[in-house]
Amino acid sequence: MIKVCHITTVHKPFDTRIFYKECISLAKKGYQVSLIAQHKTDEVIHNIRILHIPFAGNRIKRMLSLSRYVLQRAIEVDAQVYHFHDPELIPIGLKLKRLGKKVIYDVHEDYFASILEKKYIPKYLRWIVAVGFELYEKIVCRNFDYVIAATPHIKKRFEGKAKRIIDIQNMPLPDEFENVHIDWTNKEKGICYVGGISRSRGLDTILNLASMLERSHDEMKNVKVYLAGEFLDGKLIEITKNFRNIVYLGFLDRNGIAELFNRCIAGLVFFHPEPNNVNSMPTKMFEYMSWGIPVIASDFPLWKEIVENIGCGFCVNPFDTEKIYQIVKFLVSNIDKAREMGIKGRQAVIQKYNWSVEERKLLKIYDDLLN
Repeated sequence: MIKVCHITTVHKPFDTRIFYKECISLAKKGYQVSLIAQHKTDEVIHNIRILHIPFAGNRIKRMLSLSRYVLQRAIEVDAQVYHFHDPELIPIGLKLKRLGKKVIYDVHEDYFASILEKKYIPKYLRWIVAVGFELYEKIVCRNFDYVIAATPHIKKRFEGKAKRIIDIQNMPLPDEFENVHIDWTNKEKGICYVGGISRSRGLDTILNLASMLERSHDEMKNVKVYLAGEFLDGKLIEITKNFRNIVYLGFLDRNGIAELFNRCIAGLVFFHPEPNNVNSMPTKMFEYMSWGIPVIASDFPLWKEIVENIGCGFCVNPFDTEKIYQIVKFLVSNIDKAREMGIKGRQAVIQKYNWSVEERKLLKIYDDLLN
């Protein structure tokens, strides 16, 4: 049996992209899959061998102390293909190449843009660090057998520099939406946001919207705003307690998310127009669509093209709370129209924007490398 090994020091072992999409797809195809990650112990789940490395604590400790553990465990696996997911693992990838292994670099973010937004790097150094890493990444990526990009935008950054480059996007898993029962007769007057919660992901806009809803003198006063996920700044959770119509649900498992989506009439994605957001493909937007609810999203050109071409929602300036309020009011007052938009979004996901399409790309990469 052919062995393949995924490696991450940044992500949790049960990361949706790494574990539930890529690793499980490969295991179903018949590969013997190992995953090296920070975890409490070695174990086997869904035929994936999780090989633990110690918890490193903060970012600096992780980058300085985990390399020897990662390399040791990777060599123990003796896989034909190694697939790593974090830029700090580039030196490990190069060492594995020198050992004659096939190596894939999976690029989850536009790291150049991401570095420019890092608050822990002094502002005057961010550009220098970003440019330096960009040059380093594009030079060393020529050594790897494949570069996988999480979005078409990231793919463009590597064209002409990587040996082989392909985009594999974070689309919803078909198992999570194909056989669900969506009942619009039992919908609440509720809207939701699911994901990491922060100011740059639209929290202030959501708070302003909640304030406008509370001050309303009609049916809008009873509209609930549901938040699910982790606060990226823990202090911000206290602010939400000042709003009667905001319901914070914490981190939800897949069943909890399904229940929430079935309760609401729209999903929100109000990311700010920062470099790493504008060209992203937010997983939650497609998950809202997969559950047949309209999307209200930032008016980035890429998002706008998708949402408006499908007719599955609205794109709006993420700071224009008045316009967002009017959109929510329209959906509350026109449930049949909201349902129609939801159906269009769901059909688009079933036909195009789902993991089965991306899975075929992933399996072809491994076929190319091993055959």
